[in-house]
Amino acid sequence: MIGTGAAVHYPSSYRGYDHGTHVAGIAAGNNGALFGVAKDANIIAIQVFSKIGTGVGSYPSDQLKGLVHVYSLRSTYSIGAANESIGGGQYFSYCDSDSRKAAIDNLEAVGIATAISTGNDGFCGSTGRPGCISTAFSIGASSDSDVEAGFSNWDSTIQDFFAPGVAIYSATGTSDSSYGSWNGTSMAAPHVTGAVTLMRQKSSSAGVNAYHSALTSTGKSITSKCTSTDPGSKPRIQVDKAIEALVSDGRDEIIGTWSSGIWYRNVAAGTWTKMYSWVPSGPIAAGDVTGDGKADVVSCWGSGLWYQNGSTLGWTKEYIYAPSKVACGNVTDALSAAAGADMGGEETPGPADAADNGGN
Repeated sequence: MIGTGAAVHYPSSYRGYDHGTHVAGIAAGNNGALFGVAKDANIIAIQVFSKIGTGVGSYPSDQLKGLVHVYSLRSTYSIGAANESIGGGQYFSYCDSDSRKAAIDNLEAVGIATAISTGNDGFCGSTGRPGCISTAFSIGASSDSDVEAGFSNWDSTIQDFFAPGVAIYSATGTSDSSYGSWNGTSMAAPHVTGAVTLMRQKSSSAGVNAYHSALTSTGKSITSKCTSTDPGSKPRIQVDKAIEALVSDGRDEIIGTWSSGIWYRNVAAGTWTKMYSWVPSGPIAAGDVTGDGKADVVSCWGSGLWYQNGSTLGWTKEYIYAPSKVACGNVTDALSAAAGADMGGEETPGPADAADNGGN
């Protein structure tokens, strides 16, 4: 079901009737005080569940139609990611014969990732389906203490990421202002859906593989509970670091001052950005003196030597005296490397070892 009314609940007498509400709130909820991961994103509601017995369930054919519909909207909306907090069965390897893979691949080809939960059976060495499709992002659940949830299905090959899935507070269907804390890999998957949506907002052309790589390289490793049967670890996503890794071009910026403040120029983008509205009276230099991976502005004036943190943009006094000139460089590591090497290749220093005639 799509369009108006697609997000309307089944009666509360059906088990799982508001499952989608809780999931959607995690991905992109926003009531002005409580927020999902991608709080400024909108939600495209597609109903793929049916009444089955005393609860609600989903048929693969309906899920396939839902994925195909998302693909059909690719030019109508800027779609961040697709979420399937759905799963069943037990699969010990990739299930790429599944009919939904082609639809997931089509979405991937246009930059839209599909995040799917691994399932809640506590399996070691297997997951549910469709999370076993190789081109989906297969998501297991972790706790606040960065431990794999006991109920989370795990396979060291199939699973891609961990995300929070224990005691997750989000909207429920009791009323328009009801909330609850739930557990499940269904709660973990929309964390990744929201994360990829934010990444796609920052770099819409990067592609699904780039989003996957950024989340992988910046995540915090969590070791599986399945130490004896299927040992391994996977990254728990860290959204801010993944976005930073995605948009970083690996190049330094040019930093300069005008009467209006301190500015930096991104050479790759050809743009100037204002960092600070005040101009120090002394000379400036730039270097990562705080070790956070971003350039800091170093300057001096009458009150001492100062640096401005490139992340927080706050000034910190480093030394009580102000030198007449400043520069930045990793002198400590350079000296350590020099002390540990015989640059002349001789046991007794030769002329090239005994003096540095400006080559440093």
